Amino acid sequence: SRGLGDVYKRQEMLNLWGTPMTDTVNAWTCKFAMNQADINNDWDTYVAEVEAQNMQNIVDMYNDTYNASK
Repeated sequence: SRGLGDVYKRQEMLNLWGTPMTDTVNAWTCKFAMNQADINNDWDTYVAEVEAQNMQNIVDMYNDTYNASK
């Protein structure tokens, strides 16, 4: 069982990592929607930028939390 302090630490890390990643996703969504970026030509760049924003750490943390709750 995890203590409350650990829960707060995890939430703080998710907030620190999640905000820049969300900003990146939102910026690219606007670029794609406004035809300022081409989804076929720029997709790999988009994915690389999202991955650079601690995406895997966020996914792992959510998966760990989910698996611990089973």
